[in-house]
Amino acid sequence: MNDSRVLVIGAGVSGLTCAYRLQQAGIDALVLEASDRVGGRTRTVRSPDGVLLEGGGQWFGPGQTAVLQLIDELGLETTPTYTHGRTVFRLRGRTSTSRVGVPFEWPLVTLDLSIAITRLQMLAARVNRERPWTSARAAGLDRTTFDEWLTEHTRTVAARHIFDAVSALTLGGDPRDLSLLGVLQHIRSAGGLLRLIGVRGGAQDRRLITGAQSISTSLADRMPGRVLLETPAKQIEWDANTATVRAAGHEFRASAVVVAMCPIDRGHIDMVPELPPIERDRIALSAQYSGIKVHAVYPTPFWRARGFNGQAVSDVGPAPVVFDNSPADDRVGVLSAFVAGTVSDHPASPTIEQIQDPDVRRVGVLECFAELFGDEARHPTYFTEVDWRAEPYIEGCIPSVAPGVLTATHGHSHGTGRLVWAGTEQSDVWNGYIDGAVRAGERAAAHARQLLH
Repeated sequence: MNDSRVLVIGAGVSGLTCAYRLQQAGIDALVLEASDRVGGRTRTVRSPDGVLLEGGGQWFGPGQTAVLQLIDELGLETTPTYTHGRTVFRLRGRTSTSRVGVPFEWPLVTLDLSIAITRLQMLAARVNRERPWTSARAAGLDRTTFDEWLTEHTRTVAARHIFDAVSALTLGGDPRDLSLLGVLQHIRSAGGLLRLIGVRGGAQDRRLITGAQSISTSLADRMPGRVLLETPAKQIEWDANTATVRAAGHEFRASAVVVAMCPIDRGHIDMVPELPPIERDRIALSAQYSGIKVHAVYPTPFWRARGFNGQAVSDVGPAPVVFDNSPADDRVGVLSAFVAGTVSDHPASPTIEQIQDPDVRRVGVLECFAELFGDEARHPTYFTEVDWRAEPYIEGCIPSVAPGVLTATHGHSHGTGRLVWAGTEQSDVWNGYIDGAVRAGERAAAHARQLLH
């Protein structure tokens, strides 16, 4: 039997932040991680010539004070996302560019987008950020899908396609699968839709020079011997005073256990006794959206010389939203995109063949890049992807809230008994982002400390 005052399950940003704050308070904490790495839904990989490529969450922006303060505390450096030049829009078979991130060449589309965004922001401003199910008309908003709202409030096909294209990346899935109340809470947690989807001054404003996973590796380095990899938790037996975790053939006992996992992943752990019914419902009704992060590396960021900033939105093909992810020293060029992990009837969706076959997917992505930035994009020196559908211990990479869930479960709780919940889904501010993970980890550390007294 291994004893610690606090056990933390999950060595992502949230779990490691929690353990680190406990260590700073003089409290012994041990972290158990199922996989062979730290970082959770942040994952930085290297190309053969050493270029860092982001396989998961990566961006930070103004208002994300918790993660920016932690980055500064750890001595890490950020670099701004490249925004100089024109963004490319490919809509309804036509291509245009804009320096301000909206398709001004289509004035009706731009007006339609502006009106819909304003209406969404006004609706979100009336939602209770901490307890959205108590908001006015909460039940009706929760029953309504985001798709239904968009159908009623957008007038142009192109504007609707733009919402469809960015929905998976920023809101957690296909609009048909999302609760309008959940979307509004997500917008509210970020301080507005424009901040949520924006680059310069928005949520995609900057990234870490050493990669987003370096937050987790830096935290783990500050806790030598207190992070155990390849130690998946199988069972938590808890009572009013202690909890015992059985993991990888070992038993660990503590006064409090912080489970730093998304709700759906908690369901893989056997709880003895069972969690209260409302907690079980939160697990059963939770969802995560999976996808594939793809990167194409080129000898230079050639699109910049042509006046493009590497950002693009398209209403066809498997790569509907594209970013310039080139390293800060610009020694090579990198274009990145997020490919949805499921097939739908939207034009900006992968085909069944692209979903099933990585080689077919690669051809489709590069075809998209070439249509947006020129034929040179067909010939990268290196192409790689991180497929979150294949992660053995993580159900998905982006939180998703289905219709009816918030009012049925009353959102999330901070824990039950000796068990404390962490993970970005637990945050009321920047829910789903790395900043939310840091906030939830710090809150969980404070909650665990209370349980020790």
